[in-house]
Amino acid sequence: MMFRRHICSNLLSLKRQFSSASDIVKLSYTEYGNGNSSKKPLILLHGLFGSKSNWHSLAKKLALDGRKVIAVDARNHGESEHSSVMNYDVMATDVETLLDNLNLDRVVLLGHSMGGKVVMTTALKHPERVEGLIVVDVSPTFSSSMGLENYAKKMRDIKINQGSTLSQARKDVNRQLELVVQSAGVRQFLLTNLVEEEGHYKWRLNLDAIIGNFQQILEFPKYNTTFDRATLFIGGTKSQYIRGETTPEIHRLFPKCSIEMVQDAGHWVHSEKPREFLEIVKTFLMEKNL
Repeated sequence: MMFRRHICSNLLSLKRQFSSASDIVKLSYTEYGNGNSSKKPLILLHGLFGSKSNWHSLAKKLALDGRKVIAVDARNHGESEHSSVMNYDVMATDVETLLDNLNLDRVVLLGHSMGGKVVMTTALKHPERVEGLIVVDVSPTFSSSMGLENYAKKMRDIKINQGSTLSQARKDVNRQLELVVQSAGVRQFLLTNLVEEEGHYKWRLNLDAIIGNFQQILEFPKYNTTFDRATLFIGGTKSQYIRGETTPEIHRLFPKCSIEMVQDAGHWVHSEKPREFLEIVKTFLMEKNL
């Protein structure tokens, strides 16, 4: 199944399509920019429970100079297909297949959290495809769950009122999530995944697959190889995912990396401090001639 939506102007060309291959899931993606510049295409990958729409504002800004920017839904997320298999090896293969389908030889990869582990895995497995790498608030190590598995289990167990409006259903689900998810902001983030499809309300996440593979999502594959091209790690000073004990492994696997910590930002650096985040990314791309 394939569909497209074009929004064209002198600044933005946007497409929504699916990447497909016989042996992997179909990935949904949104493309920004005309790609007419010499700048390398930039691929954006979201974190757990996220979707490609998380990058919409940032992607539009990064595409203003003509760069092709592509935001991707991971398997079991957003509008991409579901699979019972979910680990970083297969998700990296998903990315490589997407690049093949789009005829993209070398790109810059940017990923947040789970997406950061996907782009790191892709760079370590297929360094010939990756010109530069940006990793947002995650390390190539085991990650603390921070209660996320309980979030997924609670979402799966909630009984959604099918006889109400979508707005009312979300309010009802929000009240039920309060028992496990204390942060109103995180609840609103999770509720973006409650959608209406053919008159039926459902989670667009594959919660069974996320719960069944949760340990693998927390882990990171073991590698003895390195990625020896320009790499940037961006973390939040209020987050624990990039810290002193994880930096040796960061530097071992990515010897040409630099680390930027954004003051007063937590795990969702790009949404909490969007101006600072955008400036850091643009500076890195410019200085590394990417």
